[in-house]
Amino acid sequence: MGKIKLVSSELRRNGFVNGLLGIYLFMALIEIVAEYSFSTFFVLITKPFLMPLLLIMYLIKRRKPNLIYITSLVFAWLSGVFLMFTHYQFVLIGTFFSLLFFGAIVYLVYTISRISNVIFFVICCAPFLLGYLFFIVMANEQLENIYYLFVLQSICMILLGGFASSSYILHPNRSNTYLFISITLFIVSQFVLILKPRISIHFYQPIQTILYIFAQYIFYEYVVFEEKRRRYYEIKNAI
Repeated sequence: MGKIKLVSSELRRNGFVNGLLGIYLFMALIEIVAEYSFSTFFVLITKPFLMPLLLIMYLIKRRKPNLIYITSLVFAWLSGVFLMFTHYQFVLIGTFFSLLFFGAIVYLVYTISRISNVIFFVICCAPFLLGYLFFIVMANEQLENIYYLFVLQSICMILLGGFASSSYILHPNRSNTYLFISITLFIVSQFVLILKPRISIHFYQPIQTILYIFAQYIFYEYVVFEEKRRRYYEIKNAI
């Protein structure tokens, strides 16, 4: 009887999460269309709700949520809210919270995906280091006063790139696939953002938004799957 109730409760939670996922994707679609059509109003009423939706999905899904991941979503939300405005102080604050977000997920990924081969990890960091060095030089004049925050953020992304690629190559399982895809999308979205002023294409901002939104969702799947996998092994070892 207890097992039936547990299964029923799990099905209800999954139903709620799927419903929230549908809302997340719908609001994301509205934001993307609004950015393409330069509709500031619809961006303002959709973008602030995306990270809270992910947070609610996560809290429903997991009985013992990870506080680091929750904190990272709060930082991502604050960053997104401040970066909706073009005033220098808001951009500075938004970039700072973006740095805190990526710093938090560096720590989170480190605690989940331990480095099994340090030398291979360093080798995997090398391509990301070269790529970010190029963009750091390119962005020097463009980013001005937030340049050093971008440099610190780039260091976080280099480490995440090394974590994701080395874990995926050495252990190509479902969890590391999620991690690799999400970090790749985060990195590409940053590159698109830096290239935007240099290449005048109308849909650059919507592309960056699409990449970021899916990166956040796939990273959520990575965290949920890893926690579920760890819980399974804890129960199995306790038997």
